[in-house]
Amino acid sequence: MKEQILAAATPVLARDRGASMQVIAQAAGVSRTTLTRLFPTRDALMTALSEQVHAAASAALDAAELVDTPFETALTTLTTKFLPLAQFWGVLSVEPHLLRQPEYTTRADDLIHRLDEFFARGQRAGLLRAELSPRWLSFTLFGLSETAWYLVLDEQMGARQAPDFLVSMLLNGSGKAR
Repeated sequence: MKEQILAAATPVLARDRGASMQVIAQAAGVSRTTLTRLFPTRDALMTALSEQVHAAASAALDAAELVDTPFETALTTLTTKFLPLAQFWGVLSVEPHLLRQPEYTTRADDLIHRLDEFFARGQRAGLLRAELSPRWLSFTLFGLSETAWYLVLDEQMGARQAPDFLVSMLLNGSGKAR
C-alpha cells in the first residue's frame, strides 16, 4: 500500500507541489485516513519519497557504470534510467522539510558529486566543453530530464524518445565546438 501511495503522490506533487494530503489520497485511491495512518504527516510522506528517489537515483548511477563504461554509453544508460526520476527532483529540491535534514542533503550531495565526476570525465575526454563546470552539467541533466519528463506526461514526446533527446542535448548542446 505504501508503494501505491508513493507512486501516486509523485505525479501529483510534480504537477502541484502544494497538493494536499486529500488530493494525494484520492490519486492513490485510498482514504485520507489510510494515507495518514501510513504517512502521519506531509513531512513523513516527503521523507519516504526522498528515500525512494535517492535509492533509485543511486541505482541508476550504479547501473550506468559511470567510471568504467565509455562516456557516451554510460550517458545513454544514465539518461534512460534517470528519466523516470526526473519528476521527483523538482519536488524534492525545494521541500523545506527535507532541506533541513542533514541526511537528505548528504545523500543528495553524494549523488550530485558522482554526476560531477562523471561530467568531468566527459570533459577530460574532450566530449564536453571544458569551460562549463561539471556542476552546471549535472544540474543541466536534472533540468533537461524534468523538461523531457513533462513532455512525456503531456504526450508531446514518447517515453522512448526522451533519453535520446537528453543525450543529444547534452552532447550537442554542451558538446565541444567542432
